[in-house]
Amino acid sequence: DAVNIDPGFASAHHKLGYVLERLGNSRGAEDRYRTAIALQPQLIPANIGLARIHFLNRMDFVAIDTLKQVLVWEPANLESRIYLARVYQANGRLKDALESLQSGLEYNSESLALRLEIGKINQLLGNSNQALESFAYVVDDQGGNEEIGGEPQRQAMRSEAYYSMAEIYKEQGDKLRQEYNLNLAIRAMPYNMAALVASALAGFANRDLDLAAKRIKAISTLPENVRPTQEDMKNRLNAADWKSLVDAAYQSGPD
Repeated sequence: DAVNIDPGFASAHHKLGYVLERLGNSRGAEDRYRTAIALQPQLIPANIGLARIHFLNRMDFVAIDTLKQVLVWEPANLESRIYLARVYQANGRLKDALESLQSGLEYNSESLALRLEIGKINQLLGNSNQALESFAYVVDDQGGNEEIGGEPQRQAMRSEAYYSMAEIYKEQGDKLRQEYNLNLAIRAMPYNMAALVASALAGFANRDLDLAAKRIKAISTLPENVRPTQEDMKNRLNAADWKSLVDAAYQSGPD
């Protein structure tokens, strides 16, 4: 392979590191990323990969420094900016996360992924109006320069934005807008587990048992690797009617 044929081929070392990382071999991945960087210090994918390993190893400040350096080299790099914000978030540095994301608008003003992340951080900060504005941008699909994922990824981001909007409206006590946006989240991505569960719980709370039963049924027919267990669903609420709906959906099998 390229690594054995040409040990100086930095990109090959990075690619092998990425494969090892995906396989759960973080030590081997780190070795390959470091080799790639030694050969080509500004190889951005290898630097981002090494930052992921640092974060995995709870070396958060080293991860932050690495990602910030990547942004010095390439300020428009969306992956490093979003990952940096997530490391900040994990450390409770929400304002730093927001500042980093917002500064990225200078380079990626039409990025749906960036707008979605800005919305989520504003939501965590309690900036509901700003969060709703960012989520609205995503669902209106004004972004024209999204370079990853294609239409399925766009739909997933729309679904996440609708769900986040529903959560804000829930906090505001606006049940109609909450359910409206949950419906849109599920329409955009029928397997949005969080939206399905939230809609089922909201339906039950509003005594719309038909809606609750419909959502629980949809959950019960999801692929096994993503489907919550029957017991987990029953434990969402300590109410006999709820447990009966769950039992009926899970025991009846597919329609």
